[in-house]
Amino acid sequence: MAQAEGYLEPPRWPRNFEEMYRARNWRFHKYRTEGLGPAYNNDYLALNRTAWLAHPFPGRQTMLVPVDQPILQPPLKPYLPRLPGANILDAPQPDDNPKMSRARERLRQTKNTFDTRGPFIFVRPLGYGGLGLTAQFKQKSQHPGVPDRDIVVKVALRGWEDSDIRGEEKMTKKVARAAHCIQRIDPTELNVIPNKPFEFEPPDLLDSSSEEGESSGEESREDEPVDKPPIKRRRWRLRNDAAAMNEKHKKWRERTATRKKKIMDRSLRIHQIHHLRATGLPNLSFPSDLDVLRMDYLLLEFMENGDVAHLIYKINDLGEKVPNRVLWSFWSCLVKACVAMEYPPRKFHPRRRKKPEQSGSMEGEMAHAGTILGQPNWKVLGNDLFEDLPPLTRRWAGKRKSLVHFDIDPRNIFVGGFDVGAGDGEHELVPRLKIADFGCSKEIKPDKGNYYYLAFRQVGKEGFFAPEQFGLEWEFVAPKDGSGPEISEQAVAGNYGSPMNVWGIAQTMWMMITGFYPPSPPEPHQDGPFTSVSYCSLLMTDEKYASVDLELRRTIAACMRHNPHDRPSLQILMQQARSGVAKSYPDESDTFIRNWVKKMFTDAS
Repeated sequence: MAQAEGYLEPPRWPRNFEEMYRARNWRFHKYRTEGLGPAYNNDYLALNRTAWLAHPFPGRQTMLVPVDQPILQPPLKPYLPRLPGANILDAPQPDDNPKMSRARERLRQTKNTFDTRGPFIFVRPLGYGGLGLTAQFKQKSQHPGVPDRDIVVKVALRGWEDSDIRGEEKMTKKVARAAHCIQRIDPTELNVIPNKPFEFEPPDLLDSSSEEGESSGEESREDEPVDKPPIKRRRWRLRNDAAAMNEKHKKWRERTATRKKKIMDRSLRIHQIHHLRATGLPNLSFPSDLDVLRMDYLLLEFMENGDVAHLIYKINDLGEKVPNRVLWSFWSCLVKACVAMEYPPRKFHPRRRKKPEQSGSMEGEMAHAGTILGQPNWKVLGNDLFEDLPPLTRRWAGKRKSLVHFDIDPRNIFVGGFDVGAGDGEHELVPRLKIADFGCSKEIKPDKGNYYYLAFRQVGKEGFFAPEQFGLEWEFVAPKDGSGPEISEQAVAGNYGSPMNVWGIAQTMWMMITGFYPPSPPEPHQDGPFTSVSYCSLLMTDEKYASVDLELRRTIAACMRHNPHDRPSLQILMQQARSGVAKSYPDESDTFIRNWVKKMFTDAS
């Protein structure tokens, strides 16, 4: 039959919750059995609609749920250097790549913008990828004796007004002052006028409570009653207080509708002014309340020793292996970064309200810090609050939200400098690591609807997903609809939380030790019929890695277990890290470590 004139075929990508669930189960079935594939986007989904639409929906075709068949695991790929985006931006290239052309144009715009915003000197592009571009600038000092300051500027590739940059800024603020997380620089520190709050932010369609109880300050109390009554969660309210939940959702729908109307009105007014300027009123200006001249950007501290990805490249290139003392130091940094995402120092550090100049001599403070193994030392160095676990009576489990990074990999972990004058020796020989790029991060809430958790299933980089995202358990959840509670009740599927961050740092350490990309498809291992499944290949079986501290290898393997409940707690990891960094090894003297670090970070490649 001929297609009617003017007929528009419905989109071939998922149109509702059930289709989205089928499509993602189909996609991760391929991920578990075939590994990395083509870009997973709407074009790919449209092309393969018949395939994913035929994928069984849990509970409908119980006997047809696909079982992952054993496959011949392809050889591991060495973690080798690629031509960085920064070099490509500087090199003469043909303009037949639209994304490349856009990145170059955004770099030009960023250079021109910051040339006029203060005493900034452009140094070099640092790279681009995804939706963002970063560049290094130097702020010239205006005072004698004060050194110039290196900073990083991050902008979106799509344009100056960008919700992703604003979202990353918001998440980065949540780990403010954390010693092992990259830090945002307040524009006022650089004598730059900051942006005002954006009044046209799109509503969060996943979370009906997103506008309730938002906070980013140091509002925590000194003490919290231990015998507080339990918080009535969403599932309890759905079953026992339906009227109140209906009223809550009604208010959320009203807020969402109001926000959408405000955004649409703004777009219409901007369109009208553009039309008038093009048809006879070229000097017509935009009212200030429309905020059309807004420029969203993120100012970040500069990390002088690059990222862990380039460290792994260099280790592979030189045929080196990482000393145990360095591995333990790096592991301690990464564990503390996970603590920062679970217990942000700006809320939980007991000395957070002291100004840096009130902290006193670090040498005097560190002389008595952490003398009892396993006890918090609550270290402060300048403006940095060193992460530690608060006492049980101060953890306020009912109020805490787990900040899940979703994008931990070597490219998002940076190597800083040494902590000169700290007095405790923690980073006297080995530089400090910091986790960065919180653009994908989210404070995950409990007891939300199915759609809420499904939406985060494919957040992150291809090849670095966690079992909570790719696990076979998704094939058996059988959600009734997008608002149901089924996924929130799962032990693995969609159970995003602190253990997912632990998985990410363990996978990074695995790559640093082996020099390989993660196996693709994921390669599960089980030492016995009653042991937990882990994805830590090679470390426990290949004699090549026998020189790596056995306790550290076992810890990494435990952190890469399939079930997040089987991974070690932050408390256990902190205790292990404290004892690990205190270990000594016959062939790893201070001089040896100092020379190795110099070779990796100071000597020319």
